Amino acid sequence: MLIPTKHEKIQRNTIVLGASVISYLKKHGSENIEDLFQLMKQNVGLSLDQYGNVITVLWLGGIVSVNEYRIYLK
Repeated sequence: MLIPTKHEKIQRNTIVLGASVISYLKKHGSENIEDLFQLMKQNVGLSLDQYGNVITVLWLGGIVSVNEYRIYLK
């Protein structure tokens, strides 16, 4: 769910996790998709399902683009 509910931990919300991904990409430019997942897994505790949802939402929103296994901010 995109909009957090009162029963959900805000740190696990897709929008909040997406903000972490955006912050990382702003600092580092671009990253390999798998390497970014491993970094987010270590730093934020992101699961593979959550990561897929976050990247999908960011891509659908036109915030990131993916080209040859690298993810970029638009």
